[in-house]
Amino acid sequence: MRRARSLLPMLILWCACGAAADDREFLPGRESPWLRFQADFVHSDSAVPPIDVAWRPVELPDSWRDEAHWKPGVSGWYRFRLADRAPEQPYAIYLYRFSMNAAVYLNDEFVGSGGSFDEPIARNWNRPLMFHLPRSAWKENGNHLYLRLRVYPGFGHLAPPAIGPAELFTEAYRSRFTVQISFAQIAFLIAALSAGFGIAFWLVDRASTMYLYFALCGATWSVYSLNLFVQNLPFPAGLWWWLVHTCIDLFAVSLVLFSHRLLGIRRPRVERAFLAFAAAAAIVYGVAGIPGIARVNPIVHLGDLVCGVYLLAVLITESVRRRSIDAYVLTGAILVMLALAVHDQLLNALIVPDAWATRYYLLQFASPLMLLTMMIHLTRRFRIALVESRRTTQDLQRRVSEATSALQSSYARQRAMDLEQAAARERERIYQDLHDEIGGTLLSLVYAAKDDGARQLARDAIGELRSIVATDPAQSCDLDAFSADLRRESEERLNAAGISLAWECEGPAPRAVLTGPQRYELHRILREIVTNTIRHSAARRMSVSIRSAPSEVVVVAVNDGRPMPPEPGTGRGLAGIRKRTARLQGSSTWDDAPGGGVRFTLRFPATPERGVAAEPAPP
Repeated sequence: MRRARSLLPMLILWCACGAAADDREFLPGRESPWLRFQADFVHSDSAVPPIDVAWRPVELPDSWRDEAHWKPGVSGWYRFRLADRAPEQPYAIYLYRFSMNAAVYLNDEFVGSGGSFDEPIARNWNRPLMFHLPRSAWKENGNHLYLRLRVYPGFGHLAPPAIGPAELFTEAYRSRFTVQISFAQIAFLIAALSAGFGIAFWLVDRASTMYLYFALCGATWSVYSLNLFVQNLPFPAGLWWWLVHTCIDLFAVSLVLFSHRLLGIRRPRVERAFLAFAAAAAIVYGVAGIPGIARVNPIVHLGDLVCGVYLLAVLITESVRRRSIDAYVLTGAILVMLALAVHDQLLNALIVPDAWATRYYLLQFASPLMLLTMMIHLTRRFRIALVESRRTTQDLQRRVSEATSALQSSYARQRAMDLEQAAARERERIYQDLHDEIGGTLLSLVYAAKDDGARQLARDAIGELRSIVATDPAQSCDLDAFSADLRRESEERLNAAGISLAWECEGPAPRAVLTGPQRYELHRILREIVTNTIRHSAARRMSVSIRSAPSEVVVVAVNDGRPMPPEPGTGRGLAGIRKRTARLQGSSTWDDAPGGGVRFTLRFPATPERGVAAEPAPP
């Protein structure tokens, strides 16, 4: 907004420069002694000053808009009487306002011209000309200056030329040339840049027609600006006049449509009406031709005034409602443009003829700065929209990534559950087969054994099998329930071997929960410890302590049998204990018990989520 606000003083300054850029040394007006308000005139197509013709006096400024003036011919000569002898200081003729092209002769010597007099004629209607009068062309008496004027029907005019000392007109000529030609060229560049800018943004965001209508504003105004300074056309003048006036109407309509989209206003009926006006105006210009355009364009361009008044009313309403600096700047620009458009139309219609002496076309100053202001504003809007779009895209990508991760995690969990259920079903089938087939065989061995050792071995095998079948690795349980089951099993085995058992399970309430894999591995480890005690320790007593803490479970098994050998065994039982300890993500140690015998200590995490998810190893 600060940039938009900073352009408002520039707009005022630019227009003030055009309005205040009057001639410095020479101000055209009826009080000036160098202006020629009377001349002799004759219609003639001659390329050189005619001699034996019927000259008639005319009053300047002379307008060719009346059909009676251009009907006899579109080319004429003006004659101005000069002093009888050459002046001491260099003289010049300064043509600050005329249309369409002029050539100057001093007596019978060519002085200069604005370009081609053949169709299409050199266009100098907005270009000041200044020619120095050569001393060689002056006579001792009877000096005349001849001015040839070539017009288009309905468009010609000649303001009083200034004839006098060249130094009086030089600064005036340069000032007017700067205002009427140089500024018009700058305005053309700004308008063309705006058109390219709008097209570039529209190509990026084709859904937004706002940029397209802004480009149309710039393109149509560039044609208007080009008309102010272009001299030589590559096609007939009639086509050019049709294009210029059509573009003026299209600019007004495009500005309305652009403002609607800029402010978020939807009025399709109003827009269709304005578009119909622009189309009808183009048809009228095409049918009217060059003479007709001169008569109808002031009337048709009243439609542009309607567009301006409508747009001004809309902008004032939106400015009051939104209280936005952008709306204020656009409102001020449209207000200035509307006032200058009325000024230029009055100037063009010759309603105030004396205004041609000191006035300029001023609309060329307001519109380019309005386009420049909107270009900066649209750039800011586009940048904000681009940043917001990138932020939205990043947020969408993040959400898609999160959703994808969630779906993948869900799919992985579902697949793991499916695999776990399938594995559980398969284990159940295998366990059931083991129980039905091997269990029966082992039971037969119990009854068929001839000695107590074989019978006991068979009973142990049956117990082992029952333990395997009864333990489901997929089910979790609390530590108390697990301890009670394992105590009963261990007590039966140890008592059968003549070993007493002291069992203790303690910890804060609630007790820790063992996952299925933890329960399975811990059961196999303690079973192996009991087996080793029965087979190798020659112990008479054994104690087992299971303590749970918030972070870990500690199991201590002590017997009063033989001490630890110097070299730990390398059998399958001890190797299995180490592997199962690793699966529990814990640690285990063997050492001598304080009162003799062996002490086994096992520690593993108590957090269920850190439990082992791997399939249990076969017993």
